[in-house]
Amino acid sequence: MASWQSVLNFWFGNNRSIQNPLSFWWQKQPEVDALISRRFQPVVEALAEGLLPQWEAQSESRLAAIICLDQFPRHIYRGTKHAFAYDLKALQLVREGLKKKAENYLLPLEKTFFIMPLMHDETMNSQNACVALYQQFLADPQVMGDESGVLQNCIKGGLDYAIRHRDIIDRFGRFPHRNAELGRPSTPEELVFLKQPGSSF
Repeated sequence: MASWQSVLNFWFGNNRSIQNPLSFWWQKQPEVDALISRRFQPVVEALAEGLLPQWEAQSESRLAAIICLDQFPRHIYRGTKHAFAYDLKALQLVREGLKKKAENYLLPLEKTFFIMPLMHDETMNSQNACVALYQQFLADPQVMGDESGVLQNCIKGGLDYAIRHRDIIDRFGRFPHRNAELGRPSTPEELVFLKQPGSSF
């Protein structure tokens, strides 16, 4: 079974000070979905069943668990309701971690994935918290001092996405683009919205 270190190395690259976002983070690539399923599905299922509590012990291993429960299912089960099956468990890990200030021990881009379950949650409390945390990350001296501008651009882009997610939840109380996968009927207003560019993530 994969270790938490192998999860982070896969997601961020072997050099975890990487600044350039990896292309597979945001693009739909069937070969990447298949690779994640092959390499990490067993550990995703083990975490979902609560079989790896030791991963919660430190910031980095907690981050790996969050990625496994929040990001990997979106690859492994893409286009199905199972893609969101472990969101609440990932969210619990985030909330517990934030109480311990666990994010303070992570690199800037790692922090953004640490809080990603907040962005994926269909509540305004989580959405507001996500936007506020992105604003904090953007003001981080390590980010502000990055002469290449890569970190700033990445986190600014993340903040923009966080605001867009928050605005959708504020308007609809849920993400309409999930309705089909979750078997939820869409309202007439949601159907109009779903025809607009940028209505899905």
